[in-house]
Amino acid sequence: MIELLNPDRTLNCTTTRLFYYRNTTNQIQIMRVEQTMPQRFEKVVFPGEQVLFYATSAAFLDIYVNGITSLNRVKQIPCTELQIIETEQS
Repeated sequence: MIELLNPDRTLNCTTTRLFYYRNTTNQIQIMRVEQTMPQRFEKVVFPGEQVLFYATSAAFLDIYVNGITSLNRVKQIPCTELQIIETEQS
């Protein structure tokens, strides 16, 4: 199942894009999206889980896993690398 996140419906739809992330590891991850605007959101992502989310193209997706004493950031991905290209169907 793919979950669709839209944490802030007040974002202008002309500046936000649709993005996709899948946890391909066997670890529980925390995904955090920091945007250029003051909004941010985070979600626990289980192994194999797929997430669709809206954000600005300038946003970054940070992936964290639990370390011994704290969360460790293991990846930072520019959202432009995760963008879904929407095409019109005729």
